[in-house]
Amino acid sequence: MSIQGNAGATRAGIDSETARWSSLLPKITAALIVVGLILGAIVFWTVGTTAGQDVGALIWVATFAGAVALMSIRQLMLAERE
Repeated sequence: MSIQGNAGATRAGIDSETARWSSLLPKITAALIVVGLILGAIVFWTVGTTAGQDVGALIWVATFAGAVALMSIRQLMLAERE
């Protein structure tokens, strides 16, 4: 079964494994963001020094970089196939 895309290109059917992971990755991303924000906030405010603030901000940056990576993987899985 093929799906007609917006640009007129046909896309191969998505197998069950791809469909399962593509629906699971946004949930994992949301959990990663929540955990990263909480962990970064704890480090940022409990350590209290400049180094603690830097580490807290680094945790936030790594969290959002991980979220972008997970969503990029999802987009690659769902990319149009020829």
